[in-house]
Amino acid sequence: MNADIMLLSNRLIYSDRLRCGSEAVARRSLVLPDPGFLRKMHLSNPSCSRPQDSCWLSQLMDERCKAVFVDTDAVPAHDSPVGDLVENQVEAQLVHQVTECLIGSGISQDQIGVLSLYRQQIKLLSYLLQDRKGVEVLTADRSQGRDKDCIIISMVRSNDEGQVGDLMKDWRRMNVSFTRARSKLIIFGSRKTLQSTPLLKEFFELMESKAWILSLPPNAHEMHSMLQCSRKRPADDITVDTMTKMSKENLIRPLKKTKIVSADIGILKGRPILKELANAHGTE
Repeated sequence: MNADIMLLSNRLIYSDRLRCGSEAVARRSLVLPDPGFLRKMHLSNPSCSRPQDSCWLSQLMDERCKAVFVDTDAVPAHDSPVGDLVENQVEAQLVHQVTECLIGSGISQDQIGVLSLYRQQIKLLSYLLQDRKGVEVLTADRSQGRDKDCIIISMVRSNDEGQVGDLMKDWRRMNVSFTRARSKLIIFGSRKTLQSTPLLKEFFELMESKAWILSLPPNAHEMHSMLQCSRKRPADDITVDTMTKMSKENLIRPLKKTKIVSADIGILKGRPILKELANAHGTE
């Protein structure tokens, strides 16, 4: 992973002990093979009234944008319950559009990973991206060892009550998700909701200090009509039997037992961290 992405783990967990394997790795960025796709899209897309250089999608595609939190508060993009589970439909649409833009711009499908901590969101994203067989849609647990040039993360939780649930308090899984990205890391979520969690508050302080937060405009998910998914979600997409079965399971399967080391400093002081990360990413 490049230096910008590594900074997240270095500051929040490893206390600046990680190092990029070389200067080339540290400076790595995601260069679009076909940047003309964005120009053509804006010329033929009257629904996006902003100039190309100020369009939120164009800003995300910029190769200088290597690690970014995309704030959905103004869109808005609220989460919603599905039985005992939770999903965020607007956020899923935004993730789908970014994925389609990357592919249209020439990025190989097998170098794009879409992650979420929530299994119901994984189900929704998999449905929207079902025609993109090369794009892996994974939980944080299943993403271990599956590094990609670009990782897009859907944080899901966005509500007026500030409820984030227990998953957002598990920084190990968050760290695993972040460190899957080699060249570009895009994180979608509600800053207002997520920053109420102490662990994520420090994350936002870092992102803000680096100017790595992009606030989406109202109705951002409707600005690029040619990237919108026209497929209608079946009414019986989740049956009662499916919800019953899934509600009996943990929302996320427990992490596999892994040999661990202890972090004595950083945000996880006194907590276990994955040795895999400590070993693997110090030499990338």
